[in-house]
Amino acid sequence: MAIVPHALPNELVRSVSLTQLEQQLQNIDQQIQSVSQRIGDLVSEIARIEDESEEQEQARSQMLNEIKSVDVEIQNLHNRLKEGQRELNHLDKGILKLESRMELRRESMEHLTRMLYRDIYLERSHTQYMQSVFSEVGIFLEKLFNDLHNLQQLRQKSVNAIQQQQRLIDQFQGRYRHLAAQLDELDQRLEHTYVEAHRKHRVLEHLHAEKEDLQLIMDEVAEQRRQFYEVVRDFQEFKGYLSLPVDDPYSMIIDDEHIWLDLKNDARVYCIFDGEVVYNGLIQAYNNVVIISHGNDYYTVYGGMVDVIVSEGDRVYANELLGSSHHLFFEIRHRSQALPPHHWILMEDS
Repeated sequence: MAIVPHALPNELVRSVSLTQLEQQLQNIDQQIQSVSQRIGDLVSEIARIEDESEEQEQARSQMLNEIKSVDVEIQNLHNRLKEGQRELNHLDKGILKLESRMELRRESMEHLTRMLYRDIYLERSHTQYMQSVFSEVGIFLEKLFNDLHNLQQLRQKSVNAIQQQQRLIDQFQGRYRHLAAQLDELDQRLEHTYVEAHRKHRVLEHLHAEKEDLQLIMDEVAEQRRQFYEVVRDFQEFKGYLSLPVDDPYSMIIDDEHIWLDLKNDARVYCIFDGEVVYNGLIQAYNNVVIISHGNDYYTVYGGMVDVIVSEGDRVYANELLGSSHHLFFEIRHRSQALPPHHWILMEDS
């Protein structure tokens, strides 16, 4: 209960007390409602418990029945266990027999296993050997197939080559017939040529004989001239009677100091008078030059020489071979003065 101060008026005290009472009544109502709810819950719980008790009683009865049936089953199992024990004893005896038989079987199996391992080893060795044989046979067959393929290609190439050769043979036969005809014609022409050559050979022999006679005559003339020149050695005395240094010039140009001679092939060049070779060498513009001294400061100069066969210091005579030339440059000098060649050379001889 709330404590009201003595100084408050009575009405105020009453209103406060009523409010508190109303609140307390509300609280009590709430508590009554909660208690009523709990009572309802308890009643429901009691009813549920009673229901569960009935169910438990039924379950207990059912469990008792089941226990009885289980006892019966246990009794049956005991009986069956005894029978099983007897069967087990019987089986133990059978197992002992089986074990002895299994031991025998095991020994025989071990023996068979060893035999099998040996057979397997032999079979494996045989298999490996056969595999190696098959491998070698496979390699041999593959090589054989390759060789066969190559032989087929070679055969095809040979057939093509034979066909090509046959075509060539046909062509050659045609050419052979043509050449045979030409050969017959050539034989006829050769026969005619042989007759003509035989005739020309007789003419050539006659010409050789005449040439030998002519050479003997020329040698005699040269010897006579040499003997004559040995008796008469004065170069000046032969002025106007000297010969050209070549036999048959192709063309000739003469001026007051020189003679230019164009010759056929490698024409021979001869000495025009007795003397001594004082120079044999190269002079610019004249190529190879031979200079011969004839005494009393007279010289003859032979320029453009080829294949010179004399050397410095050699004694040479009139008409003696000095070498050859294509284009001969010729001079007659007294000391350093070039003399007019047409005063010294007998031009009718040219």
